[in-house]
Amino acid sequence: MVAAALWIAAQRCFFLYANASVFYRTVFGAFGATLVFLVWLYVLWAIILIGAEVAYLNQHLGIVLRERYMPLWKTMLDQRLILFVLARIGEAFARGEAGIEFDELRRRTALRDSDLEEIIEQLRQGGYVAGLEDGRLTVSRPLESIALADALGLGCQTAPLADEGNGPMRRALANLDQALPAALQGMSLADWLKPEKADA
Repeated sequence: MVAAALWIAAQRCFFLYANASVFYRTVFGAFGATLVFLVWLYVLWAIILIGAEVAYLNQHLGIVLRERYMPLWKTMLDQRLILFVLARIGEAFARGEAGIEFDELRRRTALRDSDLEEIIEQLRQGGYVAGLEDGRLTVSRPLESIALADALGLGCQTAPLADEGNGPMRRALANLDQALPAALQGMSLADWLKPEKADA
């Protein structure tokens, strides 16, 4: 629709110019018509490309916005997802289960396979999770020895948010990024998984 409107506007402008200007005919002759035709083609293709971009944005706005603003929240999301997945694996261990299967972990976390595999790999490399022979996943050490603040550090693989600009939202997200490790300081996975006691 945008391309069609621009096409009609350009067409009318071209006809107005061609009818009002006798100069290009007298100076350039037949060659002038070729130049005007090439400019006309250039304008039309620019209109077609603009229309294609507008149509793409209209259909894929969510993807474009996600790709553009991914650095704003990727670090924070990675950190929280790492803790979330580690907690699900730790819960299975605390219940005495012999590990947790990947499919069950995916069901409990509702993450895409690729995201879950990436997080599990980070947890394996960090020494928090081990794979059993039957393919199940379990924590690689006692829950009391898994410091949450250290596990949170696995998600800090992108540049700090404060370096990406000086807007208020970026500063606020950077402050949150710094506050979470401080809040988890001294807490182990066992502490986190303990049920809270109801106040009497």
